[in-house]
Amino acid sequence: MVRGTGCLYVRFGGMGEVWIPGSRRSLSDRKEQLECLVAFTERRWTLELVAQLDLLGTASRSALNHRLPDVNRRLIAKTLRHMVDRGWLAREPPRHYRLTESGQQIAWPVSRLLFRLRRMRILKLARRRWSLPVLLALAEEKPRFNELKRLLPDITSRGLSSAVKRLQGARLVTRRVLHTYGPQTQYGLAPRATPIVELLVRFPYGHQYVYGKRCGGRVGRLLPLQRVH
Repeated sequence: MVRGTGCLYVRFGGMGEVWIPGSRRSLSDRKEQLECLVAFTERRWTLELVAQLDLLGTASRSALNHRLPDVNRRLIAKTLRHMVDRGWLAREPPRHYRLTESGQQIAWPVSRLLFRLRRMRILKLARRRWSLPVLLALAEEKPRFNELKRLLPDITSRGLSSAVKRLQGARLVTRRVLHTYGPQTQYGLAPRATPIVELLVRFPYGHQYVYGKRCGGRVGRLLPLQRVH
């Protein structure tokens, strides 16, 4: 990892997996980044709404409903409230919304991520709450199930098992059974996950402008914001 940039270089390891060499982040830094990503992906339509408001500038809820016709209106309303609470959106009279400075900072990386997800035809999978956090958690090592669970805040064993199976089915995650005393399972990133992981590790995690005043209950640390080319 290049210190201060939040950038990790992804290379291909053995057995068809991806590993990321170089100096590793501390466990507390990794958990903080994962808390931020979990908060950002808590509502499945956050990514699309950020991209739409970045395109439109200011929009009413009815205009956003029109732009996302396949999404339940109540889900859009709940997501908008969530985004306002997090500090990514601001309300404008009478019933319009616009991106705050925090939302504007994250809009460009979100647009790049959505482009990749659509191109790979995995956008529907990425909307599931734990899909992207699991990929980020696997960016630096190949943990066992319980180790992976400890990295992700508030995830249940059932939720993690379901997320890993979905990612396996999409050929984004690998699973290896370790023939130890008491067989254990080890997970890693598949090469197909590289384009997504390259974007996730470069998100400006902890930046006060990206994740508002607080992320995961803690004040975010100031880190430089860089665009992904």
